[in-house]
Amino acid sequence: MARPKAFDVDVALDAALHAFWHNGYERTSLRDLLDAMGISRQSLYDTFGSKHELYLTVLDRYAIDARDRVTEALQSREGLAGVHALLQTYAAFVTDPQGARSCLMTNASLELGPHDEPTRVRVQTHLRWSEDQIVVALYEAQRRGELGADTEVRGLARTLVSTLSGMGVLARSGASRAEVLHVVDTTIAMLPSQLEYVA
Repeated sequence: MARPKAFDVDVALDAALHAFWHNGYERTSLRDLLDAMGISRQSLYDTFGSKHELYLTVLDRYAIDARDRVTEALQSREGLAGVHALLQTYAAFVTDPQGARSCLMTNASLELGPHDEPTRVRVQTHLRWSEDQIVVALYEAQRRGELGADTEVRGLARTLVSTLSGMGVLARSGASRAEVLHVVDTTIAMLPSQLEYVA
């Protein structure tokens, strides 16, 4: 009969998530993880595998939470208002003084993405999922007459995902919430309006 784990796996994963989020993969040592998670080296290996496997588990956990935030924001309002809500929610999230002032997925893409295939796949999957959700909102905006019928929705959604990632980089570099929110307002103002297509 296997011995029960002497620690809460969810609590330990949350601690690892915040360690990686604040310090990055390379700068988070195994000792840092063990201290943050409150577990022994053997418990980490037995439960999560290597440091790299733990990191991938953390990315998967973060992606679930991020998807919940995206879905909630987009569904809080209809059409372009939902897109605006998503941008505002993300701006608040990445500039939260209690957080890491960034997006963990963006951090992962910059640090490990170029040379680590499992990380790159997770980042790409998350970005494509986000893009697909924004596409749905933009088609609804077209249906409501808020976007021109000639708007290339997929390309616009990809641009908005890039904007979200860029906001995370700005926040990580020290930009204020007001500065990041200015990006939100400018982005919304640049969206192609139906008015451009009215004779």
